[in-house]
Amino acid sequence: MKSFLSTRVTGLFCHILCASLQNAFGFISFGTITSGNQTLCLPADPGNITFLIPPSGASPFTYNWFYKDGLVAAPTGSNPGDWTIINGATSSSYNPPAGLESARTYACFVSGPNAIRNWATGARQVNVYSNGKIKNLY
Repeated sequence: MKSFLSTRVTGLFCHILCASLQNAFGFISFGTITSGNQTLCLPADPGNITFLIPPSGASPFTYNWFYKDGLVAAPTGSNPGDWTIINGATSSSYNPPAGLESARTYACFVSGPNAIRNWATGARQVNVYSNGKIKNLY
């Protein structure tokens, strides 16, 4: 009977290892948004959103930031779906404007060469308190 050695690789190390393997074989990684969900009081001024692990592989990459009202899961796949594009937000980071009055989730859609595109992994959720209560949690 043959025996096999298997190792479970998780977390950040796994993402870095996978990205390295993808690069070695010409695959594209669409990056990972820095975690750091926020809970703020009115008027909310969310912090700058950046990539923990930037897109890698074939380049150049283009970025389009989107939002969805409420606290929702990070989008996946290669279609923007019902997320709302943020006009002019096309850099590798996004600083939401001050004055947010209700919960919102932000995510980045990354495009590579030859129209290869996908959501970056993760999203930033911003929860807003109003008069001591969470406003628009869902």
